[in-house]
Amino acid sequence: MSRIREALVAVVLHLQRVVIHVLFLVLHGLKVRGKRYIPRSGPAILAPNHQTRMDALPIGYRVPQPVYCAVDRPYFHKPFMGWWLRTFRGVPLGERSDRDGYRRCLEVLRRGDRLIMFPEGSLSRDGSLRKLLPGVARAALTVGADVVPVTIVGAFEVWPRHQKWPKLFRPIIVKFYPPIHCQVTERADLRRRSEEVTAQLERIMRRRLEAWRRVRARRR
Repeated sequence: MSRIREALVAVVLHLQRVVIHVLFLVLHGLKVRGKRYIPRSGPAILAPNHQTRMDALPIGYRVPQPVYCAVDRPYFHKPFMGWWLRTFRGVPLGERSDRDGYRRCLEVLRRGDRLIMFPEGSLSRDGSLRKLLPGVARAALTVGADVVPVTIVGAFEVWPRHQKWPKLFRPIIVKFYPPIHCQVTERADLRRRSEEVTAQLERIMRRRLEAWRRVRARRR
């Protein structure tokens, strides 16, 4: 029965990916750049900035299966969404002290799968990059997984956190960057290396978001 269930989940996920692709292409002219940097196999963390509730959708559909996504734990308590997340590879993750959620993320990576984790930890309030938390780097260094920086721009203009419904026909661009290769790190050196990897990740993401902000300012 578990094999049948897994096959059904795989089929539904594939259909979802096709639908998501078409919807974002038609409604937002979605552009995806740097696809060659998406790992085809092996443990990797896709680390995007977090502008809207839908960020994982235009990112995840480009990543080879299976791909999991760390999602704020309260969403798993919502009636339909909780079922959907549990069925389709959502990983519940809470605050920094959520050891169980962190352990589940490590399990995904140790199986050699890909995992979407938002290093900001929560939604941006104004579209700018929040201070990154060390959890992404720490997980990658614990397991020996690559960290792939990802930026998504335009999404905040589509659906800022204070707005009830998304706006249509606003452009969204997703960009993947060369992976940051992380070797398994001893516990004594983990904090220092986590800070280094986090700083490197933040530089890449901030450069892109600041460039987008300048482009938007010129267009006004």
